[in-house]
Amino acid sequence: MAALIGFWRVGEWIVKRTGAPIPGAILGLFIVLALLLSGLLPVRTIQLGSKWLMSEMLLFFLPPMLALLNYPQFLGVLGLKLLLAIALGILVVMVTTAFTIEFCVWAGRSRRAHASK
Repeated sequence: MAALIGFWRVGEWIVKRTGAPIPGAILGLFIVLALLLSGLLPVRTIQLGSKWLMSEMLLFFLPPMLALLNYPQFLGVLGLKLLLAIALGILVVMVTTAFTIEFCVWAGRSRRAHASK
């Protein structure tokens, strides 16, 4: 978990220094992906923390899996439409959350800067 948090912080630092229009958390995940694909970051470095996160996420995905078993029509075109809607919804939530956090951090820094003047 510390390594994952560290990559998040590195992403935040890069965004702060460069002014990149992407949330630091997203940039941090891209850094992790690039390092994993290049072989510079061994999988075992983040494996334990990522396994824990994935095991906790299972709590959120278990009810939809049970619904799929009860309604097999979701395995056809209806299921593809539903999957697309879910994927887009997740993407919108993730991006909105990232930008909201970035805005809150920016607002807090701005408030502190005005208070110190």
